[in-house]
Amino acid sequence: CLWINNLLSEYINQGRESQEMIDELNEFMSRIRYRHMLMPSNIGTPKWEYIADLDRQLTPDEIAAFSFSQMIVKGSLMNVKQCQMSDCGHYFTGRPNAKWCSKPCGSKYRVQKKRKKDKSR
Repeated sequence: CLWINNLLSEYINQGRESQEMIDELNEFMSRIRYRHMLMPSNIGTPKWEYIADLDRQLTPDEIAAFSFSQMIVKGSLMNVKQCQMSDCGHYFTGRPNAKWCSKPCGSKYRVQKKRKKDKSR
């Protein structure tokens, strides 16, 4: 979980397609074997599909790398953001201008900001 958390943080904060992250994912995914399947296509001629062979026992890291890379390729992580509440760290999807994962986090942030402002007076 910590490894995926770090990958997600890197994905969001340091560029959605950093070469370092892609290399790290490829390192884990190189252990996964793929089957070649001939499949019909929209243009009439068959095409090759590469399907992950998940029959053998995979490590949790291999499964996580495969799942994470699938989510990247499908665009599922494009709208993921990290909560800006310093001690929260949760990830969420929401409006483009959303900063917090939940109303309690937003409220806590505003309370902390107000207390800091009142303290400095």
